[in-house]
Amino acid sequence: MFVSVEPKKAAVRAAQQTLAEANAKKEEMDTLVRKLTGELNILQAEFQQAMDEKNAAEAEAAKCSLKLNSA
Repeated sequence: MFVSVEPKKAAVRAAQQTLAEANAKKEEMDTLVRKLTGELNILQAEFQQAMDEKNAAEAEAAKCSLKLNSA
């Protein structure tokens, strides 16, 4: 009986070690994803602000052009 149980216990220990390593790597990747997602959100907000400013400037230019043409 010992002959058939011990290899199975060793396989379980090896699988548990592999699982622990995989979980550690997953946690590392989850942390990286959270960091990059935060940076992406900041960049998207900055981009949206720049686009809003651009659209406002274009609207002002169109308004000025209309006034100039009607004068």
